[in-house]
Amino acid sequence: MSTEQHLKELAVLNGCPGHEDEVAEYVEGVLREVCDDVGRDVLGNVFGVKGEGDTRIMVAAHMDRIGLMVKGITDEGYLRIAPLGGVPAVSLVSQRVVIHVKGKTIHGVIGVPPPHLSKKEKKLPEVKALLVDIGATSRDEVVEMGVEVGTPIGYAPHFTHLGENRVAAVGMDNRAGVAAMLDMAERYEGRATVYFVATVQEEVGLIGARTSAFRVDPDCALVIDATHGTMPGVEEQDVPVKLGEGVAIGVGPFLNPALARKSVELAREREIKYQIEPNPSRTGTDTDVILTTRTGVATALYSVPVRYMHSPVEVVDLRDLRATADLGVAFLDSF
Repeated sequence: MSTEQHLKELAVLNGCPGHEDEVAEYVEGVLREVCDDVGRDVLGNVFGVKGEGDTRIMVAAHMDRIGLMVKGITDEGYLRIAPLGGVPAVSLVSQRVVIHVKGKTIHGVIGVPPPHLSKKEKKLPEVKALLVDIGATSRDEVVEMGVEVGTPIGYAPHFTHLGENRVAAVGMDNRAGVAAMLDMAERYEGRATVYFVATVQEEVGLIGARTSAFRVDPDCALVIDATHGTMPGVEEQDVPVKLGEGVAIGVGPFLNPALARKSVELAREREIKYQIEPNPSRTGTDTDVILTTRTGVATALYSVPVRYMHSPVEVVDLRDLRATADLGVAFLDSF
């Protein structure tokens, strides 16, 4: 299956931090077709093992995307919310959301008063001040619908083509990385033993990567995630990575320089489009905990450029996605 098809399938699946089951089931299904051994641990990380060589390589991509949870229910039947990960209030105003309840989906909206009733200019409300309307008229009705405190909420999913090569969707951070990893697993035929790991709860503290890296104990690791791509309103010096210019190879003190050089050489040899992403400090990805596992792990970072990250309309260029998977396969085959 192509990376784009994987991405399309993954984009519409629920998967807030701590509630990644739908994504995990999809990942397991794909890995079972191509891996020698597949399983899931107590936290929900999915492992697929392929190959029998002495070198152990871990490829990691996180399954979760930012979301919300029900923090309270008003007497009038509205839902109070709390963020799961970095959720900006500006991306929530007047949005459609979905509430995931015991095998069914309830639709809701986050509305704000119209300008007719807001004569004075108002500041953007904080997330905690916003309410979700699910059509209920009382607290009891909300409870009857199966919604309770702690229930996860996500942006309403969609997958929209923008021109020939780009798509806008929910959760490209990091369903794009998962799609690339699955493509790699399907194509890899090298000699090393590779652990393809779909991690949980990256958005709330890199939780799954920490425990899964300890379990695998790899010789080296490759993390596949999303990074900010150039966008209107942000200076290029603050976001040097561009959409359509290829996979972003991370460099910096948290990333192994030899693996970064190796990645650049492979990209040039295979004529894979790439760009360099400077990371002068922590990367904010699973890399940051994998590299300090046990006695240390040499770690590389490949990122898919994403525009409007952590919004309901994250945009990726499919050519960058394919370049990421292509370089990932080349990386694994080189061992």
